Amino acid sequence: MNKITEHDIKAMLFEQNLEFASNFEPASKLIAQTVCNTPEVELLDAGESLIDSCEVDRRILGTRLIREVKDNRERAIELLRHLLLRECDEAVIYWVIGAFGFQKSDSVTEEILAFRTHPNPGIRYNVATAICNTSLPDLLPQSLEALIVLCHDENSEVRFSAVFELGAWWQQVKDHRMELQLRQALSDSDSYVVRAAQDALNESG
Repeated sequence: MNKITEHDIKAMLFEQNLEFASNFEPASKLIAQTVCNTPEVELLDAGESLIDSCEVDRRILGTRLIREVKDNRERAIELLRHLLLRECDEAVIYWVIGAFGFQKSDSVTEEILAFRTHPNPGIRYNVATAICNTSLPDLLPQSLEALIVLCHDENSEVRFSAVFELGAWWQQVKDHRMELQLRQALSDSDSYVVRAAQDALNESG
């Protein structure tokens, strides 16, 4: 496959809608095949066109295509950044922030951190992962502060995401604030959060 046509896009949108309806069981093989078999310039072009659509499902699909671009990462990041700054739909925001986890660049840290208190827990969950993946090789102070806040989130899945990411960074940085948060997480009400903290501290020992 070399050129993504409107026929291809409609087929991918159809499978994407099936994914959403079935909670990704099964996941779309067509989208995966398109990503694997299409030159990145075509992914970028198609994605850029899709994220300018007035239709939510098209903007999501465009985000999914753009996030896979590696050779032209700077352009991909810029497109996703501009989409995030103008986007109002929570479903699209969720996917865009998640996409930054595929694109490793600390240039989008501030844009991501702006969503750390978003009312949608799914978005806050993605923030924890995205700020870590985009901060390589160094975790910025504002990213660490956001993770610490998310470790105390009211939603257990968000806390798990934050504690898990904090534990991964703890292996590299050994910041005392990280250890303090991980030890506090040992008494969390959610067993998965506790396990994430245990795994991090046991590995560091």
